[in-house]
Amino acid sequence: MEHTFHGTGEHLKERTLGAQVFGRDAQYDTNQDPIVRMTAVEIRKRLAQYYQEPGHESEIQVDFPQGSYVPEFRMPSRPPASPDPQPVPEASPAVKQGRGGWQWAGAAVIACALLGAGAWSRPWGRETSLDRFWSPVLDVREPVLVCIPSARIVPEQHQDRHQNALLLFSITQPDPKADQFEGDFVRYGDAVALSMVSGLLRSRDRPFRVRRGETAGLDDLRDGPVILLGPSQWSNRLTEPLRFRHARDGAVRYIRDRQNPADRKWSLPGQVPPGETLSEDYALISRILDPTTGHFAVLAMGLYPYGTRAAAEFLTDPARLEETRKSLPGDWKGRNIQIVLSTQVVGENSGQPRILAVHVW
Repeated sequence: MEHTFHGTGEHLKERTLGAQVFGRDAQYDTNQDPIVRMTAVEIRKRLAQYYQEPGHESEIQVDFPQGSYVPEFRMPSRPPASPDPQPVPEASPAVKQGRGGWQWAGAAVIACALLGAGAWSRPWGRETSLDRFWSPVLDVREPVLVCIPSARIVPEQHQDRHQNALLLFSITQPDPKADQFEGDFVRYGDAVALSMVSGLLRSRDRPFRVRRGETAGLDDLRDGPVILLGPSQWSNRLTEPLRFRHARDGAVRYIRDRQNPADRKWSLPGQVPPGETLSEDYALISRILDPTTGHFAVLAMGLYPYGTRAAAEFLTDPARLEETRKSLPGDWKGRNIQIVLSTQVVGENSGQPRILAVHVW
């Protein structure tokens, strides 16, 4: 506001604001630390909430257009109600000249109050942990890309001695060279996870598109934020340098902790023997800024689809994320996060997700 009033709005750049307002180094990496962009999104949201409240129709409106850090001002759409006009003495030239300044000052007061929005206690202004987690993905203009793994269907046994043939199928890891027909199959747990995440996106009026993870290219990921459900080449690439990632050790699947590489406490057999079922699954949630694309990515991957489903339930449940907030630092909103979960498996369903580890950087 001060730069705009003094005619120096050309200095309102992201790195400059990061240094002057948030105390960052003058040469800090804005891609790794998007605090200015995240705060700008929050200010735009609270400005919109403020002017939607009754009683503000007659005020000068402060706009904070996307793609710029220079505020704009609009006169009220409806003049304030007033009693019958009474004759007033002619204003002196000094008063006439200063009247516009008072209008700008009034707008500045409104904007300053909104910039202190963190201290608001109104129910509609309270930001939940679900809002904070998803804001880097939902508060951008680009459509969200949602990727799911497909299941390859392979005939295992074919009984054709009777009129009604019986086909038994086994589901294996997706084959990038599989034909389009095979790509139409999705595991039950992955499908449930997709329905939860797509429901969240629809409730926030966010446009999104769904792709199979093995068919998505780098250009697709560059178009905007991405949500990766289940394992894929991209989830492996993004988590490879992180503390937690999916790994295999012979016939064992497990979640690897780079700080404890020999530990296999979060592990399951690589294949479930016929006639047996899993009683537990593990999942890894990651929300990271991809340095290659410059967009945030949210990954939810179980060792099996049960864990993927539990991770999606965790990410769309405000109560679960609120519980996680106790383990997070105060400035976690724009930072990278990894969460390790476990869930009990009963039949085809996963139970309540339980937090095992949290890492923020």
